[in-house]
Amino acid sequence: MRAKHRNAIELLLSYPDTTVAEMVGVRLSTLRDWMKTERFMQALREREREQETGAKRIARQAVVNSAARLCQLAVNPDKPDTKVLVDVLKVSGVFDLDGDDPGSALAEVVKAVRESGEPTSDQPE
Repeated sequence: MRAKHRNAIELLLSYPDTTVAEMVGVRLSTLRDWMKTERFMQALREREREQETGAKRIARQAVVNSAARLCQLAVNPDKPDTKVLVDVLKVSGVFDLDGDDPGSALAEVVKAVRESGEPTSDQPE
């Protein structure tokens, strides 16, 4: 694959078609022609999958880190960053109480820690 094609694929992950065409130095119609070819689209789909996998990994780690920090702060809920951590966990869906959702167990642990006001053996150090 040509360098311009590889560059365009990387740029398409962050910019609209018109901007990518300008950045790569081709006409928009040329970029769109490239996007119609199987090889180009396959490479773009692969990069999108890689980017999505990386983003999911980062998001999962952020949820784990937020949950751990929230447990640490549970004994002192007046800390200013507690609300932010709870919001991160809510957005992640970890508090959904579906029966098959492992996040419901985490929600129960956090609730128990908050109610007790004392660290538990499950609480991160």
